[in-house]
Amino acid sequence: MKVIFVLMCAFYSCHVFSQQTTYYGVILPILNKYCVHCHHENGHGAMDLSTYERASSYANMIYFAVRNKLMPPWNNENSNNFLHQSKMNSEEISLIKDWIDNCLEEGEHTTLTKNHSLNDSFDVVIPMKQSFFPHYEKDFYDQVFVIELNNNTEYYINKFQFIPGNSKIVRRCAVFIDTTNKSKELDNKDPKYGYSNNFGVAF
Repeated sequence: MKVIFVLMCAFYSCHVFSQQTTYYGVILPILNKYCVHCHHENGHGAMDLSTYERASSYANMIYFAVRNKLMPPWNNENSNNFLHQSKMNSEEISLIKDWIDNCLEEGEHTTLTKNHSLNDSFDVVIPMKQSFFPHYEKDFYDQVFVIELNNNTEYYINKFQFIPGNSKIVRRCAVFIDTTNKSKELDNKDPKYGYSNNFGVAF
């Protein structure tokens, strides 16, 4: 007579003894991916998140911003239609929450490079034609700059990076494509570099 043993095993849930969520082990790569290219010392982000001390001091604010989709700044309605979109997924957001619940554990220090810029090799670099000195009649305003590519072939844009000369006074940057030549006409009418418009780019 054959004897068959049937074993019923009880297992702890994986998260009970899983590796702790630490800054250097988990959080730093997430911040490098989405945050640090703006939020570093002298960057145009509102706070520096490039070190453990800085990031941990803003941890609850970081979680609030990413949980409520305020950061990273990606507001496109059709956000699933783009490659390399700057949109944190639910797993990454949960890891930030785990880090906070884990008392902001620092973990083992690594030499992982801080991603202060995109650090990519670009096929095209387009400088501004001249410096622009803003007036201060308003708390903030938009100035539109027309940049002609003068390309003879089609460009397929994978990503771009805008680098302001003075990041402390640049609030945001939006890029549009003008197929009407209207922006050039508006630019020619304004004596300043670029043109000012209260309602977007006006075309």
